[in-house]
Amino acid sequence: MPSEGLNICRGALNVSSIFLVRFGLRAAPERSSWNSTLPHLFIVQMPHLHFRMTAYRIPPTSSDIAIANSVAKYTSRRTEQAAEFLTWGADEHVILALAAGWWLYCRGRPAGARKNADHVLLTTLVVSAVPHVLKSIFDQRRPDRLTVIGHLHGVPFSGKPLDAFPSGHAMHVGALVSAATVLPRAKRNLVWAFGAGLALSRVVLLAHWASDVAAGLALGAVTERLLRPFTGFGAAQKCPRPVETEGELREKSPER
Repeated sequence: MPSEGLNICRGALNVSSIFLVRFGLRAAPERSSWNSTLPHLFIVQMPHLHFRMTAYRIPPTSSDIAIANSVAKYTSRRTEQAAEFLTWGADEHVILALAAGWWLYCRGRPAGARKNADHVLLTTLVVSAVPHVLKSIFDQRRPDRLTVIGHLHGVPFSGKPLDAFPSGHAMHVGALVSAATVLPRAKRNLVWAFGAGLALSRVVLLAHWASDVAAGLALGAVTERLLRPFTGFGAAQKCPRPVETEGELREKSPER
């Protein structure tokens, strides 16, 4: 496929950059403290081709690198295609469209449904905005920009190179699974299982390090909880206790 050929060509360009550096034909990039821990077989550190004025640059952990190496080594094109299809379920534009459609539909529903729809739409808007703000503050290179073997196994390129932290998809998933706590157990478990698959797809695609996904899940859940007092979502409906009649009290009292 053309996209697969493009990924392989871009991977080959990355390999050529490594050889140019090693043979002295190109100036070596500045190495941070974590570059030396990246195995050159699967995940390789490439020269920084894009620069942004940011406050913080976040390195991946050793666990992040180990997980990314395993994905790059053992994944397949079918696995990557399935993950790429699944990850659309947490895409910002898809979630926003669904939330807006549900909000419009609930305008003619009872007050409880309208309140829940208000919460869903507000949470979706906030969770969509927060990752853009954080990604303008923090820089972290995506693992799919640091692998050659992964692209040969079908790993695609995702988003902007330095926008790994945090995972916006995972933030939407975190908000979703947090809101699902008000559902009955069967529906709640179904939502949680679906959310776990969505979050895992971001790691399989090497769009994010595992810690980026974990941070996104936590931030999404916290955001959803912080918005509940403003929308009243999940508040227990306090029903007045029925007044018992004199006859009912006499029946409950023990016989003397």
